[in-house]
Amino acid sequence: MRGSRTTGQRDSGSVLARLAVVLRQISGMPDYAGFVQHLCRCHPDTPIPTEREYYNEYLSSRYGDGPTRCC
Repeated sequence: MRGSRTTGQRDSGSVLARLAVVLRQISGMPDYAGFVQHLCRCHPDTPIPTEREYYNEYLSSRYGDGPTRCC
């Protein structure tokens, strides 16, 4: 049928999303969606930061006030 999606096509989107998460983890980037799920599940009273606030906090905690090496 024209316009219908097979199961393989639907699964490819979830596979690509999971691959993106794995690549971010390998490179050290945090997973915002996973963080939000954790907050909702384990800390429901904690306000959820925006994605920008989340990454800014990550960068601040990772690199502090300056570079981590001299060069």
